[in-house]
Amino acid sequence: MGEDTICHEDPRNPARFVEKYPGHCRVDGRLPSYIHKGMSYESVCAVIGADGEERSRSDIAGYTTIMYSWKNADGSNMSAMFQNGQLIAKAQFGLR
Repeated sequence: MGEDTICHEDPRNPARFVEKYPGHCRVDGRLPSYIHKGMSYESVCAVIGADGEERSRSDIAGYTTIMYSWKNADGSNMSAMFQNGQLIAKAQFGLR
């Protein structure tokens, strides 16, 4: 993602957030309900409206596992783990 981004709600679609200003990504408590196991990283980014920040990566026995996170200015965040391009787990902290 490079620089963090602030994401503001698109009033035409409350599940979709769009990039507006430099800063932090705004992820709220509704977003995780739109994100499901088996989704691709690209699909998750489309729901959130911003790329995640890669936190870890491992390549073992033919499995590539990558953890991404999206962090708000207040420290609340969402993380998602992908294995071979598909979402296998998600977690959130402090989202409202």
